[in-house]
Amino acid sequence: MYESVRAAYVDFTATSELEGAVEHMYLDVKGLVTVGIGTLIEAPDGRMMDKALSIQFFFRGQPDQLATHDDIRADFHAVNSMAPGLGKQAYQDRTKLDISNDEMARLVLEMLDSLATELRKTPEFSDLDLWPADAQMALLSMAYPLGGAFAQGGRYPNFRAAVDAWDFVAAAHESHISEENNPNMRARNWANELMFVYADRVHKLGLPYDTPIFPNVLRSDGTVLDMGLAPRQAIWPTLKLGTTGRQVEVLQALLGMSPTGTFDEGTDVAVRAFQATAVDRNGQPLTADGIVGLQTWRALVLR
Repeated sequence: MYESVRAAYVDFTATSELEGAVEHMYLDVKGLVTVGIGTLIEAPDGRMMDKALSIQFFFRGQPDQLATHDDIRADFHAVNSMAPGLGKQAYQDRTKLDISNDEMARLVLEMLDSLATELRKTPEFSDLDLWPADAQMALLSMAYPLGGAFAQGGRYPNFRAAVDAWDFVAAAHESHISEENNPNMRARNWANELMFVYADRVHKLGLPYDTPIFPNVLRSDGTVLDMGLAPRQAIWPTLKLGTTGRQVEVLQALLGMSPTGTFDEGTDVAVRAFQATAVDRNGQPLTADGIVGLQTWRALVLR
């Protein structure tokens, strides 16, 4: 994969709507002990994974006081005895150890390299190192929650056929991951769809392959609009009447307006008019309420 993809992926997946970044151990949506940016340290049978002992934990507020294996086991068992879905603070109150941002990034990149190796074993993904960077990002984003073997054994046949033909628009449609019991998957599906569409545009327009464009906007004519997002903010914000800032300028440009950066009444009228004629991913009409959420952003970028 491109080095630019490895560099961008940490901030992408650390976005709060995706995995988020948590310094201490916690339970994920499946009730498994996890740390950092979605790094799983509990085996399916409930045991602590050996790799947990190789993670550099330190005592909270004392980064120079490194944890022993017994300290790590104590935090693991404390969290493992709790219920899932309690929120970050509840798990923090029962733990004593943290990891650094650098350690979180190291764990993500270690996982990313492992996933890429496993993904290449799927014949249709064997050339993924040649794909546009946004397509690499999207495939890795699918594999992060599903595992590198997610399309083996005959699974995801339409998706595999699409990427084998470098039909990244079809791949965007077929990349959907079930959102049942996992609301965070909604944002991941949204991002993956856009990234595959961007890859198609990059390929067809002859744009450089080696740098991901998401989370910025790539229009169908090849124009890139900078969203001005902060690090670890890959999911675009919801905009409405009264909002100001760079994202409003991008919205106004997508609507064919002169960008002012202020979501005024004229912008509200234009948004509602667009929503009245647009549909969501499932082909259902958008609600013409003037609120620009993920589905309205999607419709604006993909038209």
